[in-house]
Amino acid sequence: MPIDFMFVDDDDGIREYLEALAGQYNLTCLSFSSGVEALRYLQEHVSDLPRGYVVDMRIPGSADELASSERIYEFLKARDAQGKFTYFTGCLSTYDVEVQRRTGANVLLKTQQLEELKQFLREVINLK
Repeated sequence: MPIDFMFVDDDDGIREYLEALAGQYNLTCLSFSSGVEALRYLQEHVSDLPRGYVVDMRIPGSADELASSERIYEFLKARDAQGKFTYFTGCLSTYDVEVQRRTGANVLLKTQQLEELKQFLREVINLK
């Protein structure tokens, strides 16, 4: 069964919320607390990539974790699969602004843009 969405966030509550929201739209999803693990999954499943991505911009831990959100985007862009990708962050830090500037990817704020997130999910439904 094709995967509709991949969610990457170190916060269990955020991942559970995103999974429940996807369930309301009957979307299948994978979620990861580690960007490094999510990237590894993508590298191992290149022929069956999810349709959409919601990725936390700053995953704490090692330097590899911090850089993983941008690496995920670049991996997808190299395969022309970044079309339905959005970063998801609690607040825009200087680091977040730099990542957004380098990638040009969409950014949604976790606390303020619930309707935009729902619209993003609906757009992926239209790809089915």
